This record gives sequence, structure tokens and C-alpha cells, in this order.
Amino acid sequence: MAFDEHMEPEIQRVLDTAAILEITEFEVFRLSYDRWFGTPANDAIIEPFFCDYMFGMVVPSWVNHFTRKVVKLYDAGQLDPTRYGIFPKPLSHASVRMGIQIAVIITTLLICLIMLADNVTESYDLTGLSR
Repeated sequence: MAFDEHMEPEIQRVLDTAAILEITEFEVFRLSYDRWFGTPANDAIIEPFFCDYMFGMVVPSWVNHFTRKVVKLYDAGQLDPTRYGIFPKPLSHASVRMGIQIAVIITTLLICLIMLADNVTESYDLTGLSR
């Protein structure tokens, strides 16, 4: 999942882990801290490390360890995000309703375009001249 071919491998692994687990990079740091130190981290603890990462491209060793493990498990097809407390988000009624509305709009537009294309082709022969 290379985002930039000139990116440092440690940075790439953080981005890959965030994409694989469908979480933010900040959450990757939080999970890494929890796994490495055995205690949950609040924002005040994570923030200095994350700032060094964002502005100085410095990845702490405990984040490197975590991201290597996640990417390795993912590549082997053995990654279970629930082991890290990451569960699929349940669909809400609003999101289902919005999905249906978008599907209806797309279908309606597609039908209109097909009908328009059919009308245009009926009024022209294959040479492009009007009948």
C-alpha cells in the first residue's frame, strides 16, 4: 500500500497500519502505547510523540514494533482487529436510508442518460447527419 515511494519505511508502516485497521494515525500511536506499556494512554501522553512523528518524521520504537506486527499479520492473512479492540461499526438507520437514497438517485440518473442517448441516436444516422 505504498503512498509515496520515497517515504521512510517506518512512516509507511504507520500509514499502512492505520489503513488496514481503519483508524487514525493517532489511534495507531494510542494502541501501540497500550500494547507496549500495558496501560491506556491519554492524549497528553501521546501528543508529544505524535507531534514528533507529524513534524519531524520520528516514529517511536514502540510504534515501530506494533506496526511491524500488524503488517506482518495482515500479510499472512491472520490479522484480527478485534484483538486490538477494533470492532466493525454497526450500520445506523440514517446511513442505510442515505445509501438507499443515493442508489435511487444514481439509478434514476442512469435511466435518464440511457433514454437521452436513445433519443439522440434515433435522430441521427450512422454518418452523424440529421434525418
